[in-house]
Amino acid sequence: MNILCYGDSNTWGLNPAGGRWPRDVRWTGRLAQLLGDGCYVIEDGLCGRTTVFNDVFVEGREGSAQLAVTLDKHDPLDLVILALGINDCALTFGATPAISARGIDKLIRIVKGMTYRDGGVPKILVMCPPPTAPNIEDGPFPGYNKESYVRSTQLAPYYKAVADQYGCLFFDAGTVAKASDCDKLHMEKESHEAIAQALAKIIQNA
Repeated sequence: MNILCYGDSNTWGLNPAGGRWPRDVRWTGRLAQLLGDGCYVIEDGLCGRTTVFNDVFVEGREGSAQLAVTLDKHDPLDLVILALGINDCALTFGATPAISARGIDKLIRIVKGMTYRDGGVPKILVMCPPPTAPNIEDGPFPGYNKESYVRSTQLAPYYKAVADQYGCLFFDAGTVAKASDCDKLHMEKESHEAIAQALAKIIQNA
């Protein structure tokens, strides 16, 4: 089974205290270990990546613009995990939860609309990100404030509705993980572990 994890800095594995979590700590690496032989987990995390928004300050962060090439590069695929949306909550984009869900909708349509070499279409799992910390404005990221936190807590039902519409798997990572008290946005290793454990069960039962 080939699994593509298409996400942002929490998929990349940014350590709230600085640097990057080791491969065997990041949720993608732990997922690979839990699924075992026969499963190849492809980690495609990019710090600052959004669903569909172009960041005027940093090039190449528009997730929908990169997805088709990424899919083609890693074809064949059995499962695509879409793990985006927390960066949509930044003030730069002004996206409501409903708008972020439309971004996820576009990503799903890209995955489903591709022509794959083996003729199949991979399953899709939509993963809603954990909310920011309530005091995100006290963190080191100037693009976030209290409204960003509120929006991040409201994403899950919108994401689930889109996932259900297309018959995709859905997982709300906020049910098992949270943003670190350190930087208010990224995850400690315990949250990476919890996400990996939950995803492994979903995938094994799908």
